[in-house]
Amino acid sequence: MRRSTTGRGGFRLSLSAATVAVAASLLAVATPVAAAQEPWGFEKVTPGGKGGGGVQNTDFFRIAPDAQSVIYSTTGPFASVPGTAGAAMVTYLAQRGESGWTSRMLTQPFELGSGTSTSGGYFMSVWGVSQNLRWATVGSRSALTPDADPDAYNVYRLDTHTGDLTHLSSPPDKGLATQGYNGWQAGLGLKYLSDDGGTVIWGAQPNEIPGVSTFAFLKWTAGGGTELFAKLPDGTPATDLRRMGNDSVSGANAVRSSIPRRQGAEQRFAFGVANGPVYLQDGDGTRAISRSRLSGSPAVDVRSDLWAVSDYGRFTLFSTYNNGQLTDDAPAGEQRVLYVYDADEDTLAYIGVRGGSNDAVWQMTHNGRSVAFQSTRALTAGAIAGRANIYLWRDGELQLVAVPDADGAASNGALFDRLMSEDGRYLVFTDNSASLAASFGFDNANPACTTPAGANGRCMQVYRFDADAPEGERLACVSCRTDGAQPAGSSGDPANAVGGGTFMSSMSLRLVVDDGTVFFSSADDLVAADSNGQHDAYAWKDGELRLLSRALPGARSRFVDATADGSRVLIATNDRITADDTDNVVDLYLTGPGAGLPLEQPPVAPAGCGGSDCRADGGGAPLAPRLGSFAFSGGGNVAPGGGRVALRVTRPKAVAGRVARLRVRVPGAGRLAVAGRSVKRARRATSKAGVYTLRVRLSPRARRALARRGRVRVAVRVVYRARDGRRAARTVRIAFRKPSTTRGGR
Repeated sequence: MRRSTTGRGGFRLSLSAATVAVAASLLAVATPVAAAQEPWGFEKVTPGGKGGGGVQNTDFFRIAPDAQSVIYSTTGPFASVPGTAGAAMVTYLAQRGESGWTSRMLTQPFELGSGTSTSGGYFMSVWGVSQNLRWATVGSRSALTPDADPDAYNVYRLDTHTGDLTHLSSPPDKGLATQGYNGWQAGLGLKYLSDDGGTVIWGAQPNEIPGVSTFAFLKWTAGGGTELFAKLPDGTPATDLRRMGNDSVSGANAVRSSIPRRQGAEQRFAFGVANGPVYLQDGDGTRAISRSRLSGSPAVDVRSDLWAVSDYGRFTLFSTYNNGQLTDDAPAGEQRVLYVYDADEDTLAYIGVRGGSNDAVWQMTHNGRSVAFQSTRALTAGAIAGRANIYLWRDGELQLVAVPDADGAASNGALFDRLMSEDGRYLVFTDNSASLAASFGFDNANPACTTPAGANGRCMQVYRFDADAPEGERLACVSCRTDGAQPAGSSGDPANAVGGGTFMSSMSLRLVVDDGTVFFSSADDLVAADSNGQHDAYAWKDGELRLLSRALPGARSRFVDATADGSRVLIATNDRITADDTDNVVDLYLTGPGAGLPLEQPPVAPAGCGGSDCRADGGGAPLAPRLGSFAFSGGGNVAPGGGRVALRVTRPKAVAGRVARLRVRVPGAGRLAVAGRSVKRARRATSKAGVYTLRVRLSPRARRALARRGRVRVAVRVVYRARDGRRAARTVRIAFRKPSTTRGGR
């Protein structure tokens, strides 16, 4: 298990005028707002009778999309739950029933044996789950089914609801278990497990298939058994596969696996071979996609590292290894250059340059339209060469998120939380840079604070970037104190800061959801009801905080996970919230509007801050429960005349040529804009309510694709921003076909 390092001492940074000026142009102070908040109930997920087991600090937490089941890990078996586990970390599935939550042990009997370290037992038994948590892949050095091999390391499919096992494969060398089956979908572990359990794809170990001595992909289907999966363009099996890049942060809404989370009829997936290019297997055919497309030059396959594949396999993210210029708009002379390949349009989009060894690809959203990364290259205005610049690429536009300090945590390695919302609009990250905190009027110095990079004296804070906000209002500090007091410790749950903290099934903490709500843990007492001086869990939206735990004296809590819509939140705490919690051991609790029996937070006298010096957490009469996104009530930063904006977009069914016209109905004065990966950006003002026409022109890459293929289909995002600050957006798809004459598309 990876943890942050520890150090002591303290120092303050002096800020240059240039640094403050750059930061001030990017950042907006999040103003706390007092508001009435509805009380939320709690449901105890973990059982009583724990014996020697305890909930792990990191690793293996996941909540199902419907919030009816949770996977979690413990330091040992619970005495009250049947099962035999030999691994050092034990994994359970908790299911919600009419009378409460019950747990089932998923970890299988595991003989550590000679040549296997205890740390190996942490990751081998349960190393992947389906999206709905119904199915898991598990490993054991024991023969648990009649067709398993007692002299090998056996791979099984597990029905998490019934406990039934199906044997998939048996690598002959038991020692290989500690090297490859470690739960990382980014490496050669599980790649894909369908929600119906009928298809499993994983990275095989050498000699797992007779005659294949190198790494390969294996595919098991319920009706067809196990077979080699990946093929090269000439039809021969691809067996000398490369591991995917290992410095990418995996996330709940991130992609690290080369197999799409959702599959279409094409059954697309990507893979890389040793010292070779990245390939995309599309149905029965395979093609190299890390191939140069320079004008006037022959196409050349380039050695590259695979990072991610989007849903349905349409978009693939990769970076070159040495020869980096693959497109005309990419810089020459760079090595680690990022690209996104679009399988539908057969186009290659230049994203940016990774740069030095500490630079990292953090995440691509499942829809493939947003990529977050760090680079020491100055790729936009305001970026500083040599600094760990944070970037967000979204629908063809590269935005600068922040410029951390030269000696901050980001500059010493990407060892902190970096996660996007599912739609890619929001990026949440933690950093201890003095300049970022100072931009919000906050001094984050405290000699007791340490960071994963080994620096000390400055506390990590949580920041949220909003890609759609006006320039100068995009970055907010979620965890910065506003009372002038010294921070008590780092925010953002430092125990999970390294690599995202959770490795199973390409899953990590869901720090932010599509409505902009941010979840985090903090050692600071950020609201009046929190005065226990312990780590507590919070939710933040539009400058307003909600305390997720009760923050009783002596109790501590941390955020663990949330559903995609943010309606259910999982926290870990030693607070005995419900009547059946009779010990002081840490338990998992599910909370949210309408959860369990509403429990009012007991009044606690503020300590360390008071009155308007603390961020308000509301009070007053409870509101009606909402089962959708979190309901944060109050003034907030709501624009005058709030509410939703009606936006209607009419598109043509098909266009002959390179230019399409959209008719957009808006409710009043404001601005319209169109953007997309395959179109040129366009804007126009609206003086009053009515219908306006926007011209949509194909980008040069899309025009070349149209010339080659005769037809392309592109996604266009239409954004309307009213003068009062309200906004609305719609995404439409337009089919372009090659005109019959050369003048048709002009």
